[in-house]
Amino acid sequence: MLAVAGGVTALVGLLIFFFMKSSKEMPRNWAQLVTELKMQQCGFLALLEDAFLRRSNRVELYKQPGKIALLTGGNRGIGLRIVKKLVECDIEVILGVRNPVESKKAVEKYLEHGKVTGAKLHFEQLDIGSMKSVRAFAARVQAKFDKIHILFNNGEYGCMCGREKGE
Repeated sequence: MLAVAGGVTALVGLLIFFFMKSSKEMPRNWAQLVTELKMQQCGFLALLEDAFLRRSNRVELYKQPGKIALLTGGNRGIGLRIVKKLVECDIEVILGVRNPVESKKAVEKYLEHGKVTGAKLHFEQLDIGSMKSVRAFAARVQAKFDKIHILFNNGEYGCMCGREKGE
């Protein structure tokens, strides 16, 4: 009976490992397996910590009128949530996005759905994969604003893997 319980436990552990691993490939050697298991352990412990400390881990944000935040890639995912929190704190937000028109629609729809009003948003074209675009974005922001109080580097540029676009 003890052997069956041990076998079932091992099988469940292997299934959890297989479906929760960090990459699509199985580890090829002992070092990769140990690293993967350590990553799984860290992730599991972080989830436990979050669950136990949920009540004490809250930060109350306060109104900060007059502050300006610059956010790259704020038109979906985590960026949208950041924009919402900044607007709730009465902070003016500059968003550097690839497509300002589509981003404006997405952000305004999200804020409207969340019943957030009074947003001071500025949408500027920015492709962080192109240094030419980054320099032009920086020049436009410097021309329009005296000071940036908060910076969120949230944007990404796909799978360029450290290469700049044609420059």
